[in-house]
Amino acid sequence: MKIKLLIVLLTTLLISCTSANKHGEKGDKSIAFTKSMNDKLIVPMVITANVRIFGFRHYDYCGIGDPIGFKEIQKFTLKELLDKAKDNDGAAQYRLGVMYDIGYQVAESDHDALYWYWRAAENGDSRAQFLFGMRAMQGTHVKKNLVISASWLEAAHLQGHPCATTQLARLYLTGSGVASDPEYALTLLKQSEKYDHNSIFHQAKIHQNGLGVEKNTAKADELFIKAGRSGHITAQFLNGHRYQLENDLESAKYWYELGSAGHATAQYQLALILIKERVSEEDYLKGISLLEESSELGFAPASYYLGTMIVKKENKTEKDIADSLKWFRLAANQGHFRGMNFIGHYYAEGKGVEQSYSTALEWYLKSLQVENSDSNQYALNQLPNTLRKLPTGVIDNETQSYKNSSLTTPVKKLKHEVVYILERGDSWEKIYSENEDSIVFIKQGIAY
Repeated sequence: MKIKLLIVLLTTLLISCTSANKHGEKGDKSIAFTKSMNDKLIVPMVITANVRIFGFRHYDYCGIGDPIGFKEIQKFTLKELLDKAKDNDGAAQYRLGVMYDIGYQVAESDHDALYWYWRAAENGDSRAQFLFGMRAMQGTHVKKNLVISASWLEAAHLQGHPCATTQLARLYLTGSGVASDPEYALTLLKQSEKYDHNSIFHQAKIHQNGLGVEKNTAKADELFIKAGRSGHITAQFLNGHRYQLENDLESAKYWYELGSAGHATAQYQLALILIKERVSEEDYLKGISLLEESSELGFAPASYYLGTMIVKKENKTEKDIADSLKWFRLAANQGHFRGMNFIGHYYAEGKGVEQSYSTALEWYLKSLQVENSDSNQYALNQLPNTLRKLPTGVIDNETQSYKNSSLTTPVKKLKHEVVYILERGDSWEKIYSENEDSIVFIKQGIAY
């Protein structure tokens, strides 16, 4: 009941924002709220425990120190903030939101955090306005609406919130929720660059791609360096990548090292350099550690590479096989089609698992769903080979029906996935029943 009341309250509050005056005076670039814009912005939510709605997560987009105000809230007691919040003090309401968001002095509560953040935004707190601008941009827990996102971001920008200025510039750069205006976007980015390294990064992208200005690679490189020195990890990765392409591995390692604090691809690239150079055992082990960190961040190539390193070992033990399978499974779960192929191979050969051609076939099909071009030739070749090795009777004759059969799920999927392989000129032939519900694969007079 409490949740339903909260949703109704939030919806009512949002629809009540029918004019830009809620956010102060705006210039020519203002975006006014209308009822149609606000219609159904807040949608029914199911918020799971231990999942932060806003809090620190939305400040991934902000390159300034302590933007959420954690140090700030330590100066107040809960009672002090509640008393101020009752008088519609937006700053106090925002601080209460932070308290509930991180569980400081109170029990952690997503719902209460959301409530106080919303009250704060309504009462003019720029941090809360920035927060809701980002949520409307992403469509996280609210309906995605770039027009409303622009309005909240502009409200925060007009109060001097540098990260809101940067994100508003991004919308003008792409014409998302506002009319495209790269020149104005660049003006906004220059306003926020002193406080937000994301601003410098986006300026670099503008010059790199010639958006509203003449394309200038040298200027872009200069700004990427500046952004990287300011702590922008994607800029650090791009700097490393550029130097690596120029075969300046020392400079590449320097920038990858900086980016490795949280950029999975930077970790991966630095790891490959250290492992391949193997200047020392310490560097080699550091490379392995970086691959594991990159894998933990969800970077599938890192998981896959760790698996292949074990595969290349001589005199592999059963533990080695089990470890490689662990990494390939992780890579597969992260969407790596070659990781899926390795799992299929392990099941086909019975390596580290009980031999199962049916399971092998399932993994090859999953792989082809991710990548079905010639670059996945291995899976393309293994499908008919694996099908042929399925137990007798799985596909017993040309009248076998997929619709009515008790075939295993992987084999049923062949109805669509394998046909196009056969049409590519494979020596296998296909035979359809009259209603095309039956497909049989025949080679050299043998039905499978």
